[in-house]
Amino acid sequence: LVSRRAVPDGDSMVTLAFVRLEGNRLVRSGMEATSPQQPLWPSSSPLHAVWPDKVLYFDSSLGLQHATRFSTNELFTSDQWGYAVYRKTGTGIDIHSAQGEKLATHTASAWPRAVGSPAWLLLYTGDQAGLAFVDRKTGAQAGPYQQLASLITSAALADGEQAVVFGMVDGSLEKFSIRDAKTLWRKQPPEGQLAVVKGLAVDQNGESILVVSGSRPETMTRYSGSGTLIWSTPTGGDLRTQIMVHASRRHAASQTARGLVLFDLENGDITRHLEPGLPSGARVTWTSFAETGSGEIHASVSAGAYTAVYHLDQNGNTKNCTILPTPWAEISLADKASHIIALATADGVSISRHLESAP
Repeated sequence: LVSRRAVPDGDSMVTLAFVRLEGNRLVRSGMEATSPQQPLWPSSSPLHAVWPDKVLYFDSSLGLQHATRFSTNELFTSDQWGYAVYRKTGTGIDIHSAQGEKLATHTASAWPRAVGSPAWLLLYTGDQAGLAFVDRKTGAQAGPYQQLASLITSAALADGEQAVVFGMVDGSLEKFSIRDAKTLWRKQPPEGQLAVVKGLAVDQNGESILVVSGSRPETMTRYSGSGTLIWSTPTGGDLRTQIMVHASRRHAASQTARGLVLFDLENGDITRHLEPGLPSGARVTWTSFAETGSGEIHASVSAGAYTAVYHLDQNGNTKNCTILPTPWAEISLADKASHIIALATADGVSISRHLESAP
């Protein structure tokens, strides 16, 4: 097969491969010959793609490493390191690796959540007012539940996965040490007229925490890892639901009703709004965001049955915007070669590369 080399005007991406879902079959096209020195997906973890009823893992040459489909009675949570399956009735949580191996079973009346950690799963109590941590390899729980006076709305790991930051419906933000089983600090972000943490993320360097909270005004706030307030900026939005928040090397981004708003990570200035004008009356339901080592941005905004996929240069100018007939799209970067981008949609997975980085 011959890989496609056509590049749209003004863009600098070349598609290397596409894996399409057709029923229960995977149809591959544009596959290049690969080698250990130049794999299609040069990453330390498998390429992870999720659909409402199944999860797939691909190796560095885009060979299928593992695939599984879930029944209507099964719920699951997954990331690049594996997945956990639990059921609408019962207390068993089965923990699997990305290769499909069953590692452990944890028994608890709780809801697991995979958060991109090779070591931990988070556990929420049924009322979402308690949080615990489970070792993915053994299924053992690390200490008792952290019982809270309010419902947890968002959580992310920090400090090399030795701590978790979580926000709550009463507007409070807390950092908790997994190792020492104690609260490190607690803050109350700007809340406007409605005290609630709607979303949070930890940046790629693990040095700061980005939080969207409040209403009228809704604000994006950056804290240091020690809880020091660095900046706080009104987003201009006012969603009353959970918000997707993204943090990268130089930017942060938060979901709005119409798209994404981008912030300068250093000073909190709004640098760009990505509002593709998707179908009238359709609210944004999914966003993804990734920044390469050279500072180029790839982002997706989904609403209704369509998704806009953006490629921005280092100055935030649009190099390309493509509208795809898919209700969601997830952008991922290979961690050892940040010019390699994966785009997962309802139809399949494509792998692209910055043209200036091509051999």
